[in-house]
Amino acid sequence: MQKNKKFPEPFTVRRTQLPPLPMSEAEMSPLGRKLMKIVAEIDASDDPPMSEEDLDRELAVRRGGYIENE
Repeated sequence: MQKNKKFPEPFTVRRTQLPPLPMSEAEMSPLGRKLMKIVAEIDASDDPPMSEEDLDRELAVRRGGYIENE
């Protein structure tokens, strides 16, 4: 049987093998250790999580963009 050259064969996706969590600090990259420290600081703070609107407003302020209704 001749393959149809007009259409490529379907792409297959391979499953990723992730290490079990939690990882020890020794197993983490320097960036992973830095991010885990930031996560711990956020968890320890009493600030509530930001809403989508608050996040959009914060990004606009930091980028120097236009903020509607302010």
